Amino acid sequence: MASSSLKESERTVYLHPLVILNISDHFTRSLSFDRNRKNRKVYGALFGVQSGLTAHIYDSFELIYDPANNALDMDHLNTKRNQYSQVFPDYELLGWYATGQDPSEADMIFHKKICEVNESPLFLMFDPNVSAGTKELPVSLYESVLHMINEVPTMIFVLIDYKIETAER
Repeated sequence: MASSSLKESERTVYLHPLVILNISDHFTRSLSFDRNRKNRKVYGALFGVQSGLTAHIYDSFELIYDPANNALDMDHLNTKRNQYSQVFPDYELLGWYATGQDPSEADMIFHKKICEVNESPLFLMFDPNVSAGTKELPVSLYESVLHMINEVPTMIFVLIDYKIETAER
C-alpha cells in the first residue's frame, strides 16, 4: 500500500509530542473494551497549523468510525472541528491517525472519507506493538499521491519524514 522509502516531500511536518501521547492514551483506553490487542484499531483527527507547505501538528482527538460499514460519524467530526475553531481559531484539520503496522486498503478507504473535508490530509500511523529494544518512535507519517497504475489514476500512501517539535507554541 505504501512506498517503502521516504519520499522527498515538499512538505515540512513538525509533530508535537502531545499528539503521540494522545494516540497512545486513546489506544490504551480502547483496550478496556476489547482485549484483542492485535486486531484493535483506533482512529482520530490531527489538528494544527499549516502555512504553505509547512505543517505543525499540535493536537488530536478521537473519531467515531465503524469500519464494518465504512461509516465515519461526520456530525461528531464537524462538532469537534467547530469546538477547536472557537478555542484555537488558527488550527485546522491536517489529517488523521490510526493504529497499526502498515497502511492497508481499509486505511485508504478511511483516507478517502477524510479527503471529503481536507483535500490533502496527512496520515499518521502509530504502531502499539513495538519490541522492548526498539529505539525509534513507533510513528510513521504518510501523504497520499496519485500514481498511474495500469493507466488508471490510483491514490497511494507515500512515507514522508517528520520532525518532533518540542517548543511550546
